[in-house]
Amino acid sequence: AYWARFDPQSVYFVGGFGDEHFIGYIPLDVYQATVPSSGAVRDILRVQQD
Repeated sequence: AYWARFDPQSVYFVGGFGDEHFIGYIPLDVYQATVPSSGAVRDILRVQQD
């Protein structure tokens, strides 16, 4: 077995559809503070687009 640890140094996101999209770097502290099951990621990225 091989064990590895995921320790990102930067996050570059490309995604979305239609009028809701984002392409660019996400600050590491924002990435680490989000919870995947919440809408927090979407709301934070929308603010960064403006």
